[in-house]
This record gives sequence, structure tokens and C-alpha cells, in this order.
Amino acid sequence: MVLIVIFAMFVPKPGREQDVQRALRAMLSPTRSEAGCLQFDLLVSVEPCTTFRLFEVFASQQAINEHRLTSHYRTYRDTVDTALQALPSVVVILPVDIVALTDP
Repeated sequence: MVLIVIFAMFVPKPGREQDVQRALRAMLSPTRSEAGCLQFDLLVSVEPCTTFRLFEVFASQQAINEHRLTSHYRTYRDTVDTALQALPSVVVILPVDIVALTDP
């Protein structure tokens, strides 16, 4: 099994912090109950501005694909797309022990 780790960052527009928080919180329980979701945590920082981060671990790319087809994912996207200052910053990370790197 190749675990896929995702770090996503969301910066709400001023005054839309609660909207973004509600949309992200609504995803926690249903996403955590998905078969391919191994971890799904929502974090917030308040300095210098309110920024939300998701730490996600999925069992496979297929699990991520299935997650993106759920109604709770589509609802979240519909809400946050207009409430953010910019598109979410998403970084996909693979465990180093399974990634073959070549020397420069």
C-alpha cells in the first residue's frame, strides 16, 4: 500500500472565516468514515491571519478519487470556492522510503 499524504491550506477572505470553518468542519466526520481515509485533521492558525490547514492521509489515489466524488466534498467545494482569498494551496507528499530519488 502506498500512502498518500496531503497538506492543504485555506486562507479565507476577511469576514468569511466562519463560513470556511463550517464547510471544513462539516467534512471531518463523513471523510473520516470513508474506507480509504486513514487520517483527516483540521488545524487553524490565527497569526498573522486565520488560516485553516487539512492534514490528510489516504490509502491510495483511488481513495482520493472516490473522496472527491462524495456529496460532502462537493458541498465543501461549492462553499469555500467563493470564500477564499486564493485557491487552496495543496501539497501531495509520499513517504520517502517508497520514493526512489536520483542523485543530481
